[in-house]
Amino acid sequence: PQILFFIGLVCFSQETVFSPLTVSQDLKENADSVLRNELITLDLTDSKYLVFKNYRVVTVFNKKGNSDVDAYVYYDDNTDVKTLTATLYNLMGQETEKFKKRDFKDVSAVSGGTLYADSRVLYLDYTPTSYPYTIVFESETKSKTTAFIPGWVPMGDYASSTQFSQYEILYNPEDKLTVKEFNLDNYEVEKIEQPGHKIWTAKNLAAVKKEYLSPPFTTHMPYVKCAINNFYLEGVPGVANSWSDFGSWMSANLLQECNDLPQETITFIQNLVADETNDRAKAEKIYQFVQDKVRYISVQVGIGGWKPMNASEVDKLGYGDCKALTNYTKNLLDAVNIPSYYTVLYAGEDKKSLDPDLVAIQGNHAILGVNLDGEEDITWLECTSQETPFGYMGDFTDDREVLMMTDEGGVLTHTTKYTVNDNVKTVKITASLADTGQLLGNLSIDSDGIYYGNRTYLTHLDDRKLKESYLESWNSVNGLEISEISLKNDRNKVHFDEKMQFKIPQYADIVNGDILLKANIFSKSKENIPPRYSARKTPFIIERENKRIDEISFTLPENYTVSSLPEPLVINNVFGSYSAEVKLDEDGSLIYIRKLTVNEGDFPAEDYNKYRDYCKDIARYDNLKLLIKKKA
Repeated sequence: PQILFFIGLVCFSQETVFSPLTVSQDLKENADSVLRNELITLDLTDSKYLVFKNYRVVTVFNKKGNSDVDAYVYYDDNTDVKTLTATLYNLMGQETEKFKKRDFKDVSAVSGGTLYADSRVLYLDYTPTSYPYTIVFESETKSKTTAFIPGWVPMGDYASSTQFSQYEILYNPEDKLTVKEFNLDNYEVEKIEQPGHKIWTAKNLAAVKKEYLSPPFTTHMPYVKCAINNFYLEGVPGVANSWSDFGSWMSANLLQECNDLPQETITFIQNLVADETNDRAKAEKIYQFVQDKVRYISVQVGIGGWKPMNASEVDKLGYGDCKALTNYTKNLLDAVNIPSYYTVLYAGEDKKSLDPDLVAIQGNHAILGVNLDGEEDITWLECTSQETPFGYMGDFTDDREVLMMTDEGGVLTHTTKYTVNDNVKTVKITASLADTGQLLGNLSIDSDGIYYGNRTYLTHLDDRKLKESYLESWNSVNGLEISEISLKNDRNKVHFDEKMQFKIPQYADIVNGDILLKANIFSKSKENIPPRYSARKTPFIIERENKRIDEISFTLPENYTVSSLPEPLVINNVFGSYSAEVKLDEDGSLIYIRKLTVNEGDFPAEDYNKYRDYCKDIARYDNLKLLIKKKA
């Protein structure tokens, strides 16, 4: 292995090593940076330790490329930083500055909302004065944790190319190393495999430009992930032969000791729900108790940050992180014999599932699955929020593969998926049109499903900021004035309602005494036309299906009538559906109904122009104008 490492270094050094001028033109195209040389070695031959060596040379062309340098290492009480250096080179490849370990900034590796943690990061705080430049970064760490094996992404991100990258793993052949490879076939990637030793090498990977609706980078670019069955988490041995075994290990080593709810609290909870006749009512009451009692504070300690605070501590202090609050809620439900399951997952607006083929510690969040009254479907509880309705997921944890800890071991399952009929926004308007073009009206917006979670933030805005948020959202409506805003958050129905009055002094155009009226007031799509690409490179993704309905009733000025009604319009395709209809009500009001349904899916790059044409059609039809003529 050391010979291979040396060969890679020598081959690279035979070029004009560090000058940006020697980067080939095809690697410069669409690139903010280029990874000139990368040599990663992971040594797991001693199963209790992970030795991680990283040598990387990056040429940065502009300010955006600074984020591709990655000159940092994470460490904690169980990780030693053996080597840490960085060297800078100018345009001509001449050394200009050298940094040693003591020159790196040493800061906490967690956010300001964290109460305490032992995870830290050493990073290079360098602001370049000119571009391009080259940086050589070298590090070596030794950790007592082998549960997390860094994966290999030879292309760091969009707008970054790679000249040479090598990923090497050494391990005990008696251990089982699970490897999962993604998207290697279409790239210049070579692999060498021997017992206890694997090497991947990539060369000359051109930069990919990030495009509108591009999926996460690793879903379609070269990527290798690894996990080992016999691992250590801060010196604590673990086993990952199956998800069932792994879940049992987590329960026994990370959760069991934390279940120490005081008897006084157990008695209180039992009395709290004594009058309720079913599990759902009991669980709702307990969930509300948790929301009223505790608050979220990140606490990243205890076996790699994966072991929760004890339930007794949460009960006493009134705070905890996702692990602690989830475990605390589980303890409360246990007190009244309601089955619930500590569950780990990847949380975030981008849907990311646990990889079912890679049995290992995965995820960044914990939630609670509850089995109510023997129901087949699991009810999911987000235990960190003081406002989230009982059983509501939202786009932070919806529709993804998760690991649930049961009495029988770990079980992979799926969180709630909100369908197109769940994710509905309905806009209703009654408006009065004057012969001057002025429009006065009442507006209501009803939000359900994913839309609900995206609107509740409005309740936290003061009157000025609330009005500003609406005016900013509808800035294409010239002269818009809004007043009498009211918000209603119905947590029981998971429904959010917005109401207001509005005035647009010169909404319609007056032409020779007639009125030219835009039927669609607020749902403009022109600004949402996707950008044009001469040759789209990446696939595109629409993550969540949804539906929006607009119903507008216009009271026309006296002695005016619509000249003619357009034919109803309907478009259906793989991306969704759109319809628009204008009709006259019995009382002479003009009714405009618009419906837009968005289908979710992963679409190939060659379908992008069809999608863009569809969006352009919607924008054009959204600009429908009606001629309102004065009666003779």
